[in-house]
Amino acid sequence: MVKEKKRRVALLIAMISLLFGVLSSCVYFNTFYNARRIYSDVEEKRKRSKTSIRIEEYQPVVVKCSTILQNHPGSRWADDAAFLLGKALFRQGEYIDAAKKFEEIIDNWPKKKYAPLSLFWLGKVYFETEEYKKALTYTTRFLKQYPKHKMTFRMMLLAGETNLKLDQRKEALAFYSRVIQEADDDRVIGEAKLKCADLHFSFEQWEKAAGFYESILHKGISWKKRYNTSLPLGKCYTKLGRCSDALGLYDNLLEKVNELIEKPPILLGKAAGYVCMDSLDQAMQFYEEVIGKFPSSLFSAEAAYYLGTLYHERTDSLEKAKEYFAKVGKEAPESEYATEALKKSNSIARLLELENVKDGEETENQKAKRRFYSAELQLSQFGNTEEALENYIAVLDSFPEVDVSSRAAYAIGWIYQKKLNQKDKALTAFTEVAKRFPRSVQATGAIEQIGYFGNQELKESLQSYVDSMRALPPDTSAADWGLELPEVSGSGNISDSLSAESDSMRTLQPDTTAAPSVTPVKKRFINRRLK
Repeated sequence: MVKEKKRRVALLIAMISLLFGVLSSCVYFNTFYNARRIYSDVEEKRKRSKTSIRIEEYQPVVVKCSTILQNHPGSRWADDAAFLLGKALFRQGEYIDAAKKFEEIIDNWPKKKYAPLSLFWLGKVYFETEEYKKALTYTTRFLKQYPKHKMTFRMMLLAGETNLKLDQRKEALAFYSRVIQEADDDRVIGEAKLKCADLHFSFEQWEKAAGFYESILHKGISWKKRYNTSLPLGKCYTKLGRCSDALGLYDNLLEKVNELIEKPPILLGKAAGYVCMDSLDQAMQFYEEVIGKFPSSLFSAEAAYYLGTLYHERTDSLEKAKEYFAKVGKEAPESEYATEALKKSNSIARLLELENVKDGEETENQKAKRRFYSAELQLSQFGNTEEALENYIAVLDSFPEVDVSSRAAYAIGWIYQKKLNQKDKALTAFTEVAKRFPRSVQATGAIEQIGYFGNQELKESLQSYVDSMRALPPDTSAADWGLELPEVSGSGNISDSLSAESDSMRTLQPDTTAAPSVTPVKKRFINRRLK
């Protein structure tokens, strides 16, 4: 009887323990289930919302998951709770704590499904904290360990974005290209194509950029995506001379604009399209429309800048150009065009001042300086290489003995070397600087440039001549002391050899065979996109 009683008590205890375990497990699972449901609801709200989500909305997830891990650290769902906690902390901006949780998952559950996902989120953590090199260590580790994982291509996109932050554009392009070639998820491929398009756009590789943008524009895409893709595509078309295609693209956008703020970038694009077609009057009308309908904005500032450029470069109306350049800062002082426009406005004012000096009111030295400073302005502020070179040659030809002549001679060599990629003419110009102006600072610079060309014998000969001339009294010449000029094959008098070309300067073109420069992504178009 006693034994039977003990057996029943033991059985009862076992049943109570089992029931308690089941109830405890249910409570635990319900806690985790509720945490996961709250997180999913907030995430869905975050994706739909045009405004940011309050970080407090993730706090119940943090509390519930922390409770589970504290009370049931050995549970079968502990890794689930830890991973969900890490993501909630990330969304709250608690990046250090999130990183610790993801590292904890990798250390404690290296074989579980959340280990590779934790590597992915660690990459995101360090991307957000701007520790880009550290982020790349996790993207590299993930791609090496889990090349076939479902998140592989998302990780490639993250690796591309991280390389962009490090200004490693070629590496970024390689990742995006791999996604396009290897992925089968249309959404992921679409993101990669847009990134490739933007990168080729930044490289000024207009044909390639246009091809990627065109591949994105298909039926069924959202208005936002169509708008954001069409703007830079129109720019590519104008750069490629496909002016009608650009105008057609912008006209199509204008028919479908939903909000007023979407309109000015399209009008600016249409203006550029008409410039492309040499229809300057129509282009100016669109720029004026932007200024009139969207005053005191970044758009009106941009329109004013391009009107100034048109008046300066295409109509040769310096007064109007100065007026519009001066207007840029008044429309929007914060505009990226404002500083450049102010410099151009001041430079044109100085140029007008130099050009409006009446004949007979200046000395030979003043005339030379006027031509020289005109050349400086044309080259440094307006990028007019041909006009600048004409003026430098004119100074050297007409005013060979004034104090700016050596600077003009050196500038001629610099333009041939740096702007026109004509090594032989640059060598001739630098040689003549040293021979004609041996006591000048420019002679030293010219000899250094000759050394860069690899002509060591010529460099040493000219250096010896310059050193000898500098040892002589300042008011004496080489002939006074029987000092002979170094013999240089193929280098005649710079004034004779170069001024003869000034009548045909319009035919000089820079060497375009060089690889395209790698410049930052063109923010002027990319930043116009709808958020």
